[in-house]
Amino acid sequence: KMFERGISNKNIKPNYLNILLNGEVVYNGENFLNIKNECQKLPEIAPKNQAFLKIITPIRIKENNKFVREDIKLETILRSIHHRFLKLQNKEITKLPFTPKYEIANKNLSFNDFSRYSNRQKTKMKLGGVIGSINFSYIDGESFNLLKLGEIIGVGKQVTFGLGNIKIF
Repeated sequence: KMFERGISNKNIKPNYLNILLNGEVVYNGENFLNIKNECQKLPEIAPKNQAFLKIITPIRIKENNKFVREDIKLETILRSIHHRFLKLQNKEITKLPFTPKYEIANKNLSFNDFSRYSNRQKTKMKLGGVIGSINFSYIDGESFNLLKLGEIIGVGKQVTFGLGNIKIF
């Protein structure tokens, strides 16, 4: 469709398209080439005595059809990462395959509200979400692994806009 409609607000139609992965061409405009750098399963990590979750860009997650405004639960974050990972693999959405075990030592969360104007939709879009940090005095390995995956694929809605960026230490 990009070749038919064009890209940007000027509808520029490209003559060719190459997609690169880590500096290597993986799509040459017609075919996907051998991809050496496939996603690998993250190594299993033992439960940690202390962990620190930093929410770098706002996380937008709905719970009960409303966006979470401040007190976001770890289960909600984990569920979002799990669902996103399944969608990226084109698999059916399932429940979280484990029960998270953790203790929260400290939370410092707030709602960061901002918006942008969409020329295509001719309207203002709200993009606010939860930002801050959570300190854990204990977190199980499965939860920690899923949060590590969330560092790569993002959390919540509007990830393609740069939202939902997290880091776990």
